[in-house]
Amino acid sequence: MLKLPLLRKQMESIDFFNDFKGEQKDFLASRESFFHEVASGDILIHEGDPERDLYVLLDGELEVMKEGMPEPIAVLKSGAVFGEISFFSRKRRSTSIRARDRAVVLKIPEDYFTELECDLQKTLMYKMVSLLVTRLEKMNVVMERIQELQMRAAHANR
Repeated sequence: MLKLPLLRKQMESIDFFNDFKGEQKDFLASRESFFHEVASGDILIHEGDPERDLYVLLDGELEVMKEGMPEPIAVLKSGAVFGEISFFSRKRRSTSIRARDRAVVLKIPEDYFTELECDLQKTLMYKMVSLLVTRLEKMNVVMERIQELQMRAAHANR
């Protein structure tokens, strides 16, 4: 059984919740149905599923699995936010998520999102947009590096 005061304390240690007001964190922490404990090896999200909920990993590690790939393509650690692609795109899940060890997640159901208080919706959306922009910036750096390496390889082959 998950202890709600402990979950609220865990939320304090996660950067994603930094801009949330105390009462917003209290509200989320009071929603016992939003918190899920996942046993080691359990699949939390299945690739291809239509489910569009948003998740925050509060404790533990999760593996991102892609069909046809023998090894995880990424490992998510405490504080990771995931499920945002399906949440925003309304497309099926593009990967599976498996618990590497025991994990605790906050799950914000898609159908409940519109019922959240307006300020909490705005805070969640702001945090999600900020997260996506940060990820896009990182991808831009990677793409620039790839282009640089391709140009060097092309010049070396001349």
